[in-house]
Amino acid sequence: MNAFQDNKSSMGNEKNPQALSQAQPLNPPPYSEASQQPPPPFQQPHPAPGSYRPQIFPPLFGVYTSGYKHLSLALHKDSPPFLSLETHSGFSGKPSMILNNGTATLATADFHSLSSKIDLSVGNFNCVLQSDGLFTPSYPFEYTHDDGSREVFEWKRSHGREIQSLNGAYHGYKLVRVKNGQVVAAWTRPGGWSHDKVGKIALMDRGLGERWEATAVIGALALLEKDRQHRTAGASSGTAVVISS
Repeated sequence: MNAFQDNKSSMGNEKNPQALSQAQPLNPPPYSEASQQPPPPFQQPHPAPGSYRPQIFPPLFGVYTSGYKHLSLALHKDSPPFLSLETHSGFSGKPSMILNNGTATLATADFHSLSSKIDLSVGNFNCVLQSDGLFTPSYPFEYTHDDGSREVFEWKRSHGREIQSLNGAYHGYKLVRVKNGQVVAAWTRPGGWSHDKVGKIALMDRGLGERWEATAVIGALALLEKDRQHRTAGASSGTAVVISS
C-alpha cells in the first residue's frame, strides 16, 4: 500500500404572542456590572469535517536510530516518532531505504553499487539523484509537479547560513531551486558525537506539496545514509572519504 496513491422544529412549542407582550421586561444589569463582564474568549474556527489534513512533515525534525537497520523521524529525541525508516542491504531484494508511517510506504530510495546514483520513488513518481561533481559534489534531480511542469532541484554541499541555522555539523547539504537559487530544504549531521542522533532536516518552503516534501525528505535521508556509509568506510580504512563516490 502506498500512502500517496491517490434541529428539530419548535413551532409547536411557541408561546402565545399576547402573553409575551404582557410579560414584564427583564431589567438590564447596572452599567457597572455589565462593563465588568470579560469579553468572550476568541474561538478559533474549526474546518469542516474532511476539509483539513495535517501535514506529514514538520518544518524541522531530527533523524534517530531506533534499532538494528531502523531509523525514526521525530521532532526531538524524546518525542514520539511520526515516521519510520527501514534500511536494507543490496541482497534483500528490497529498496535500500523504505520510509513508512507504520501501515503504508511513503517513499523509497535505492542505491547502486559502485555509483553515486540513487533511485527515488514517491507513489507513482520516480526520479534519480546522481552526483555531477567530485570535489564539490552536488546531486541534481528533475521533479514533475502536479500540473505536469518540470523543474530541476539540486542538493549542494554547503556551510552557509541555512546549514548553520540547524546547529549541527559545520557542513551539510542544502536543496536549491536551480531556476532561481532559492533554498527550499537543508540537512546536516550532529555537531558532535551522538549515539542515537543521525541528523537534522529542515523544510523551508511549505508551498510545493506533500509529494514534493516526501521527495525532498527521502533524498535527504538517502544522502545522510550515504554520508554515514562513507564515513564508516573512511574510519575503517583510516582515510577521509567524500560523499560523492
